[in-house]
Amino acid sequence: MAALDYFNGLRTPFADPAQRGALWGLTIHTTAPMIYRSLLEATLFGTRAIVEHYRGEGVAIDGITAIGGISRKSEFLMQMASDILHMPLKVAAAAQTGALGGAIFAATAAKLHPDVFAAMAVMGSKPDRRYEPDVTRGRTYDRLYENYRRLGALLAQFPER
Repeated sequence: MAALDYFNGLRTPFADPAQRGALWGLTIHTTAPMIYRSLLEATLFGTRAIVEHYRGEGVAIDGITAIGGISRKSEFLMQMASDILHMPLKVAAAAQTGALGGAIFAATAAKLHPDVFAAMAVMGSKPDRRYEPDVTRGRTYDRLYENYRRLGALLAQFPER
């Protein structure tokens, strides 16, 4: 079972609004949890495509810090992300990271700190949790990722309906 998460077109890094999502490999025995898991995997495969694209452009990426509700609520999803991306993943301790970032920049602009890095050192929060990639699961996800990419390339041959 595999999913393409192009339900709003193919997004970054290969933007193509004509692309469409798909569920592939459905059988009479496919369950709702199987579909849900394939959608989670597809979302993370899309993230992996972005990471690979940036690395191909020379951007060094050696880890990701996840923010937001799902990162704090789903250890399963965060471990899956680490396994698919083959890199450590940290979860920010702060619940309102956007607001915290705004406060850090405001404090810097108000000259309460000499620069953003100094403000971060004082005001920022350390990661709450850390996930390390599992090599065995990572290899399994590598095969599924190749299927995801091949399915996307195959379906790209069909015009928008």
